[in-house]
Amino acid sequence: LDDGRLTDNKGRTVDFRNTIIIMTSNMGSHIIQENFAAAFSGEKLAPEVVEKTRMDVIDLLKQQLKPEFLNRIDEIVMFEPLTRRDIERIVDIQLGAVRRMLAENGIRLEYSDKAREWIAAAGYDPERDLENPAGSVFCAHGAGFNVPWDQVREHMHLDSGWRPAGAQPAQEAAPVRREAMSYESRAALDRELEAIFQRAYGPVKQPHAFRPAQKSAPPKPKPWKGLKVRDGDDYLLVDGYNIIHAWDGLRALGRKDLDSARERLISRLRNYQGWKRCKVIVVFDAYKVKGNPGSMERLGDLWVVYTKEAETADMYIEKTTYALAQERKEHRVRVATSDGLEQMIILGHGAVRMPAAELEFEVEQAEGEIRRIIGG
Repeated sequence: LDDGRLTDNKGRTVDFRNTIIIMTSNMGSHIIQENFAAAFSGEKLAPEVVEKTRMDVIDLLKQQLKPEFLNRIDEIVMFEPLTRRDIERIVDIQLGAVRRMLAENGIRLEYSDKAREWIAAAGYDPERDLENPAGSVFCAHGAGFNVPWDQVREHMHLDSGWRPAGAQPAQEAAPVRREAMSYESRAALDRELEAIFQRAYGPVKQPHAFRPAQKSAPPKPKPWKGLKVRDGDDYLLVDGYNIIHAWDGLRALGRKDLDSARERLISRLRNYQGWKRCKVIVVFDAYKVKGNPGSMERLGDLWVVYTKEAETADMYIEKTTYALAQERKEHRVRVATSDGLEQMIILGHGAVRMPAAELEFEVEQAEGEIRRIIGG
């Protein structure tokens, strides 16, 4: 969404920078149905009710969707359901089309206001949407069925976490403890399942398919051998601008002079790298610079990378973590960023995620140790 392109698992890209993406969801439809109940009976909705409903829906979105995803959306529009008056206007339009069609055949159609209201009432269902129903789909006995929004709580096994403002969570019942089945019970159940299978499909061709599991001795305890120590290099990849905006001191400095904030971060990380004896790679976004080929500068065991055109810091970090994992699995790779989406991606490459606050704490610790030694 940031770069305006899609990439498949073969590296092929699709450009959609000049595209408007519209995403729809029924999330929060039950809130709208509850708060707009007055509109369904023909009453006019107060502006404060509409605004309160919108805020409730936004709060629900924040609970269900990650902030990294919501921050990439330009605008969130709440669609209000059709009211009885809206349906009556639709009836007028449809009856007008029927009247014109009949007039071409010499037939004149007349109808009263009562007839129009009856048609509107008979065909009016604010929850009816065949393509995007307001209810939820539940599965039982291998089949799915739709449950209306106001009956979901009677069917669900887990609480969704949402409730109206001020409502107290329901008292959870004590979990039912299930006793483990004995070997004899499992064998009897297997025989019953085999009999049902034979009645439905005929004799079992593989006789061991329903053979009950044999009794086994309890596993022998294995001695703890300790964690495997990785003997590779220790790498730390830092999303530069992400850290600048996450640390209070650098963020305040960056508002005045971003170059100074960048130099301050590099200076502090050089001290940290020298104390920890690790290899640090600081990556800064430069993907919007036209014709930028990218650059890399080495300062001891610290590298400063400026990404090339159309390559974000996220993309460079993902590519580098994957390359380090392929080069040698003994490498210890950490990635410092406060971007939750990026943290999830690098986990799949075997890297360790490091929040921005944790990196700041470690840097301050290293600086304190350096001051103590120099001062002592």
